[in-house]
Amino acid sequence: MDLPATLRLVTWNVGYKKTRAPLTPAMGSTLAATGADVLVLTDYVDEPHATFRSALHAAGLKHRKTTPAVDGQRQVLIAAREPLELGEVEGSDLTAATRPNWLHVRTASGVDVVGFRVPMISKAGGRAEYWQWLLSAALPQLKEKPSVLLGDFNVGSHYRPLMHAVAGGWQLATPSGGWSFKGKKGKPVAIDHALISPHFRITNAEYVETLGGVVLAGTDAARSYHAALVVDLANREVPIVD
Repeated sequence: MDLPATLRLVTWNVGYKKTRAPLTPAMGSTLAATGADVLVLTDYVDEPHATFRSALHAAGLKHRKTTPAVDGQRQVLIAAREPLELGEVEGSDLTAATRPNWLHVRTASGVDVVGFRVPMISKAGGRAEYWQWLLSAALPQLKEKPSVLLGDFNVGSHYRPLMHAVAGGWQLATPSGGWSFKGKKGKPVAIDHALISPHFRITNAEYVETLGGVVLAGTDAARSYHAALVVDLANREVPIVD
């Protein structure tokens, strides 16, 4: 399998908890119009969104995987232009929320993609335990492959476990400006990121608050509390052409 020369990934926490409104077909077309090769949606619930999924398919994101539904929990959807197969790295069973908020797939060209959302964990010491699992169990299985992990990390870019991942050779894609989350209270923060294996160069990373006239985040009328994260990658084996 030959890795693509370039790859665009888009992730967005759809904010289902905020509105519980079904995603529309127009929203599917709008997300596909970003040019995403791979789209990761977190805080997603599969059941009410059949016409949205059809719009993704019609717009070129024809291949799709979703985590199994668990009562009371959110899911992850990954849609791509290439065929997808499920990967072997399964989510943690730390809480009822951790497994349905983790999805590992592999594209036909050999890119491992993990879409995930770190849920709020009320168990004492639970957050530290989750990140220990990520660092010691999940990431080592993925690092030697062309891999990307992206979604709602629920922590800032200077969170110590993230810095440990970077020290271990992962690249952290966090836009240098802007924010990814703005709730009803508190200041805007950047908590949506991507971890990139050494197989790629990061050529661009940006937060997008508005797409095609749709306000994703930042106002009371916005669809979600989260902006979308757009990450562009280049295959390190492909020479840079000036």
